[in-house]
Amino acid sequence: MIKARISEIFHSIQGEGKYTGREQVFVRFFECNIRCAWCDTPGAIGDTTRHYKEYGLEELFAEVRDLWPGCHSVSLTGG
Repeated sequence: MIKARISEIFHSIQGEGKYTGREQVFVRFFECNIRCAWCDTPGAIGDTTRHYKEYGLEELFAEVRDLWPGCHSVSLTGG
């Protein structure tokens, strides 16, 4: 089974972009390898001291579903 390393999953208000002010579920992946110039967490790249949890697909969907009521969308982010 494929697992994803997730730093955190949480419900919050989007603070930037097209959906500013809308409720979202945020899924933050551990140690993104894309290296975007605009990354808001560049210190996380290569930082192996941070914690993460490995999630299978069904387990990840269950976590998102639990936080979903009232949310507009899901933000998948790295870092």
